[in-house]
Amino acid sequence: MTRKINFKKKVLQLADIIQYSEEHTITDTSLMMQLEFTPPSWKVWKPKFVEICQTAIFDWEEVSKQSKDKVIKKIATVEYNKKRKMWVWNEV
Repeated sequence: MTRKINFKKKVLQLADIIQYSEEHTITDTSLMMQLEFTPPSWKVWKPKFVEICQTAIFDWEEVSKQSKDKVIKKIATVEYNKKRKMWVWNEV
């Protein structure tokens, strides 16, 4: 039996995993395992993640390190490097 995947939730989870990974990069296989996909299901879903990450902009708010009262709005993108099979987090 297959379980239903909440695509929006998985995209946000993907962004969180890459953002908090070492050096903001993660291998394709590691990401697959952390998102709890099997190799056959990853083969189906990965192109959809690549497609959405080409146009998606992730934004969040952070408290300033200098002034605790100040909130900084940040934005980033996620890219997939096909040759290196790596996902990369890029802050804009």
